[in-house]
Amino acid sequence: MNLLVDKREQEFSFEDAKEQSSLMESLNQDREPGAEFDKPKSPASKKSLLGPILTTILIFAAAFVVVYFGFYKKSVKWPLFPKNESAEQTSLEQKTQDEGSDVADNAQEPTSQPGGEEFADSQHCVDIAPGIISVIHSVLSSTVKVNTIFFDEGSFSAELIASNETEAASVYRTMEAALGDKITLTSNEPRSGRSALIAGTFATAARGNATDISSIELEEKLRDMADEAGARVASVTISKSGQDQTVFLKLEGSIGNCQQFLQLLRQQNLAITVSKLLLFPAISGEYTFILRFYL
Repeated sequence: MNLLVDKREQEFSFEDAKEQSSLMESLNQDREPGAEFDKPKSPASKKSLLGPILTTILIFAAAFVVVYFGFYKKSVKWPLFPKNESAEQTSLEQKTQDEGSDVADNAQEPTSQPGGEEFADSQHCVDIAPGIISVIHSVLSSTVKVNTIFFDEGSFSAELIASNETEAASVYRTMEAALGDKITLTSNEPRSGRSALIAGTFATAARGNATDISSIELEEKLRDMADEAGARVASVTISKSGQDQTVFLKLEGSIGNCQQFLQLLRQQNLAITVSKLLLFPAISGEYTFILRFYL
């Protein structure tokens, strides 16, 4: 009896195992070959997908900004900083006031007046040069400078440099009014530029008496006159040919010093014929005065 029961239990166990085996085979047949059971995705795999998605969104956003502002907003120019109109207006007003103050200062600045030198009756170069230089000296200021003054027997020219063309024309008119009835002007009022060039001629006449004076005495007189005028003697050269003497004199000083020297020379009543009289600015800040004459 027991043997029969055991045999039946074994038969049932064998059939159960066979059914389970058949069920597993049917499940394997339903799945695709090589496929594995689905596994739950870990948090790391979710993060790995989030990065590319954000990158793609940022790329599309940047492209939109470039296209929008590059093509549709070209005509709109936004200033980096807002203009402060009140500050600009204040700065402009201050600049205008400063410029007006400078102009007023220049206008009020006294010009150098060498004493109103009178023109001599004689038209000899030594006699008329001090008066012409006096007129030129009177128009000088902080903005008007002498470039060159030149004389010979019968003519003169002078070039002055102003701050602008308007001032140059004004300077010329002032000199023209002072010299017009003394000499014959050959120049015209400047129309452009900062240079005022005035030139003219005057009739020559015999001057003084022939005086027998030695070269040594003449040089001493010239040096004494330069000292009295406050000018420094740079060089004196006197050469003699028969009864005639040729003098080359170079002085340095202010225009007033050179003018005073000519006044003293005029008082000597010497028979002088001027070959060249030249006045121009020196490197030292003063003026170089060159006089060459025959005696």
